[in-house]
Amino acid sequence: MVTSTASSSIDPYTEAQHPLQAERWCNDYLNWIAETDISFEDATHSSLRKVIINGGPHTKDLIPTRNTVRSWLIATYEERLLDVKSSLANSRSRIVVSLDAWSSPNAVSLLGVVGHWMDEHCHLKTALLGLKPLHGHSGYAMAQVLSEVLTTYEIEGNISAFQMDNATSNDTTLDALLEELPSLNLTPLDLTEKRLRCFGHIINLVVKALLFGTNLSAFEKDLDRASDHEAFDLWRKQGAIGRLHNLVTYISRSDQRTRNFIAVQKALSPSKKALHLVKDIGVKWNSTYSMIKRALELQPAIQQYCQQWRPQSHEKYHIKSDRLDNEDWEELRHFDELLQHFDLVTKRVEGNANSGTHGALWEVIVSMDYLFTKLQKHSKEVTDDPDIFTDYYRHCLNHAFAKLSEYYTKIDESPFYAAAVALHPCKKFTYFEESWRKNKGGGEAIRQAKQSTRRLFNDYLKRQRQREDAATPLSPTDLFASNARSSEDPDWVKSFGDHTATLVNKNRRRQDNELQRFMDDDLNTIGTEWIQGRPLDFSYIDEPLRWWRDRGQATYPTLATLAFDLFAMPGMSSECERAFSAAKQMITDHRYSLKPDIIEAEQCIKSWIKHGVTNGSTTFTAAVTDAAHDAQATEIESIDIEDE
Repeated sequence: MVTSTASSSIDPYTEAQHPLQAERWCNDYLNWIAETDISFEDATHSSLRKVIINGGPHTKDLIPTRNTVRSWLIATYEERLLDVKSSLANSRSRIVVSLDAWSSPNAVSLLGVVGHWMDEHCHLKTALLGLKPLHGHSGYAMAQVLSEVLTTYEIEGNISAFQMDNATSNDTTLDALLEELPSLNLTPLDLTEKRLRCFGHIINLVVKALLFGTNLSAFEKDLDRASDHEAFDLWRKQGAIGRLHNLVTYISRSDQRTRNFIAVQKALSPSKKALHLVKDIGVKWNSTYSMIKRALELQPAIQQYCQQWRPQSHEKYHIKSDRLDNEDWEELRHFDELLQHFDLVTKRVEGNANSGTHGALWEVIVSMDYLFTKLQKHSKEVTDDPDIFTDYYRHCLNHAFAKLSEYYTKIDESPFYAAAVALHPCKKFTYFEESWRKNKGGGEAIRQAKQSTRRLFNDYLKRQRQREDAATPLSPTDLFASNARSSEDPDWVKSFGDHTATLVNKNRRRQDNELQRFMDDDLNTIGTEWIQGRPLDFSYIDEPLRWWRDRGQATYPTLATLAFDLFAMPGMSSECERAFSAAKQMITDHRYSLKPDIIEAEQCIKSWIKHGVTNGSTTFTAAVTDAAHDAQATEIESIDIEDE
């Protein structure tokens, strides 16, 4: 923010107020705008101005113009960005970057870039680093924007991983980034290992395979160009789910039909609250799951409605084409039972893993193993009792198995997934030995998981040694002593030589054994905290990051460096989606003229306040003076909304 040493310069603005009061007011005002998506028009509206003016003689100049609010926000963003850079520079871990592309409601393509890291106290920090215009969705265009963000925050040399969805354009993005940003100092193999795959996107692909089988992309393209009548025919071919979609669409499309459906419910169960059907949104699986769940709850009403239905003379649709029989309802129950598990793991991993769970990388493998187990059980049921399962369900189940296996193989390309499980103090290598003995390739898969974790630890150990050697160069005396020892009497050296070298070697041997000691040690994973003056025991199983802060880093310092890097890695790129949802609330119909720079500035400020990366305050001096003059200008109401 622009600064000034002349405190008298804010007198026209504050009149009788102290300068610090004016600064606090400006901060509160801007934080309110950013956190609640207030438009510049509303923030400077004459009605609000009237409220302020009626508050007393010294409040009339408090509300600035829209142009001033815009300049304040941009300047505040630029100043607080320095705080974020400082936090990143002092991070205990390396930086993980999540990224995703988004088309805003006002038809602007934007790339969201989110950073994840451990602060100096080993607490997880997450922040939106950029929401910048994207000129095309090609990998090269994304690489250019990503390069700009990384260099702005000066973190290009401290990246541990990239969290992205599974689109092939993201592979191109990382390849192009190597050319765009040589300071990354990475090889193509390094990028393959650092490429994390959004677990939410993996689930989405697997469940779509489960619900719609093969050729989903062709089905979606056909829907895009189909007429209304043709769309009903296309959905009808998708088993019981497709016919349910048609029924729900038909009933929900008309207010009269909705009222008739409500009346059927009340006739069947007068004492129960009537519910609306839930309509799915295209082929988005979670909306399909909600539709199935509600339909099973309202099965008697849906059946009764279909029986009572009579065709209208002007309608081409006939409900008998989509009427669900007992086999269809049974198929829907099978899908519902399976989808519960996918819904459960999605909610588990889509969070922000501040404690090391509910959004952490280690939960990806555990969740995939859980889903494999559930799919295997359903597959066995199909094999043991094939008569109660439809061919459509059997086909979709097999396709889901294949899709999950495909992405399990892909996440094995990065050693971070297995290492994240191994460094959970309540899992370690024991998890693989118990869970993979009869699954996931058995002994060979277990061996590879252990081997990749050891290799990763050795890489960290090597970097740690390099840092130690760089920090403690040999003195001239050390060099002389080291050269003289070769010709000296060994007994003399033993008596009068440098005994600290023995200590260094001993410490290094202890470092070498950290991973094995961690695996062999009987770790205390029960902690105690005091609540209202009384001790209360708790388990670190849901707070593994806290265990590494409280106990692990003191006993296994090099391994802790790896652990903090791993616990900074999210299982999904869901924080990008949350940033897009927040920006969507800002870009309402009457704010379509918002420029990309103000969208980025306001959304970054909101993210930084929400996640505690900045304290939500800015230094206001000369900028306040400018605002005072603008606020007193007579052309306030003539400012065009384009100024946003």
